Amino acid sequence: MEFWENNTAYLQLGTFDVFQLSFEWSRFLKNAFNEIKKRKVKNLVIDIRWNEGGQDEVLLFIGQNIVKQPIKIPTRQDLVRYNKISAELKPYLSTWDNTFFDLSPKTKPFNKDYYQFTGENITEIQPVKNAFEGNIYLLVNGSNSSATFYFAEIAKENKLATLIGEPTGGSQKGLNAGTMFFLRLPNSKIEIDIPIIGTFSDDKAAGGIVPDILVKPTVEDLIKGEDRVLKTTQEIIEKNNNRC
Repeated sequence: MEFWENNTAYLQLGTFDVFQLSFEWSRFLKNAFNEIKKRKVKNLVIDIRWNEGGQDEVLLFIGQNIVKQPIKIPTRQDLVRYNKISAELKPYLSTWDNTFFDLSPKTKPFNKDYYQFTGENITEIQPVKNAFEGNIYLLVNGSNSSATFYFAEIAKENKLATLIGEPTGGSQKGLNAGTMFFLRLPNSKIEIDIPIIGTFSDDKAAGGIVPDILVKPTVEDLIKGEDRVLKTTQEIIEKNNNRC
């Protein structure tokens, strides 16, 4: 985390896949928000560009620290094609949560093609005491999927932050990247990722989340080593600060 001169904190989050981190992610975020509070920061930039998502617990933790009042999250319809992996297939698959091999306690028949997953989804985000009350800028791009897609979606729909950057990945009509099996081919050692649960919505548009301020980096930016999205964000913050 960085603190800029214009009363701004910059928090870059490269992944929500916390199960593979070598440190306690919740402690890191708790310390970060405590430091933001201590310094009485007015602007918070959360950079999730290139973050492909991970666990919903991270989304919930951040959300609790940036919402000003409770917000409701629309219930998702999660569907799965199986309820238990057969003994013949199990040796060839791996994942981070062994409960994925047997979803029967968490599924019920939906139709002839699917089971409905009845596991718990986030339905509400309650603010913690002394949650951040300043301006929030969320930097996004096409890598955002899974939990970071939902983070961007929730932030925009509830006006929690100003989204800056490029449209996210994923589709508002549904995702299937949140829960996976990994299949390693025996000879080539190539890994195949197999999505397990699909989330579907018929009442939303196709495509990702379009940011409030669209900023598309150029080849020239890459050659010069310039971050156009970050530079634009700093200019917006400076402009807003001068209005106060």
